[in-house]
Amino acid sequence: QNGVVEYLGGLNVIPWANAWGIDDSGRVVGWSLTADGSELHAFLWQEGAMKDLGATPGYRSYAYDINTAGDVVGQDFMVDGSSSFPTLWRNNQMIHLNMPVPYAFGSANGLNALGQIVGGYQTAGHLDGHGFLWDNSSVTNTGTDRYADGSGEGLNDLGQIVGENSYWQAMVWQNGKWTALTNLLPANSGWSDIFMAKRINNHGQIAAEGLRGYTRGLLLTPLTVPAPLPVISYPTNQQCFFAPAEIPISVTLLPDMANLDRVEYLQGSTVVAISSNAPFGGIW
Repeated sequence: QNGVVEYLGGLNVIPWANAWGIDDSGRVVGWSLTADGSELHAFLWQEGAMKDLGATPGYRSYAYDINTAGDVVGQDFMVDGSSSFPTLWRNNQMIHLNMPVPYAFGSANGLNALGQIVGGYQTAGHLDGHGFLWDNSSVTNTGTDRYADGSGEGLNDLGQIVGENSYWQAMVWQNGKWTALTNLLPANSGWSDIFMAKRINNHGQIAAEGLRGYTRGLLLTPLTVPAPLPVISYPTNQQCFFAPAEIPISVTLLPDMANLDRVEYLQGSTVVAISSNAPFGGIW
């Protein structure tokens, strides 16, 4: 950062490690050779220290992404290659994510600030592949044909997902369908193919790899900025209040909007609060 490369080290004195994801506060996740040198384990690095996130006995683990709440996602992988599980590390617990059907191989690849997770899984023999969006144990299928649609690699807080299919085409999922990113490029862009998309932010910008003479990394920026989405941050779901009560309310706007005039809260068609300043709170 700021033009300086920082050495993160590893769990073992032999520096065999891979950094894969980072959050806004600088926490890094990836995987490393364990302290005893016997296996590969997912790690969380923060403030100069690396923590082993562990793995199921007989498995190796990989961490791919982290959100602002400190949730980490990745994969718990059988050493003999016979199975793997999409995995969430939350509150010092390792959780294998349940899918709608039995599966042999799975991976959780990305998550957002809301705790939604994207990835993919396959049945035994790699015969049937599925992309998924996991939201508090509710699973949405984002593609069933491993030759047409793919698994998600990253998503933003607006629910837009990026990934790639089995033809190595970079894709974006929005409004319930996948679209090839190559088809969204402006004419004469100079890029002949976009074949890997890994992350997308709340402004719709996508980090990807493509072909322009040779393979290069690139940042795709949409011509139209996504419309702001208000997400209620308080009160939380299922929070109770006893009448009579004044209920404080606030929202987080995604993406951040510098030229926003105001936020109005309505009960039916009646305005109950108006706020013109972040964090756009009010009293109901």
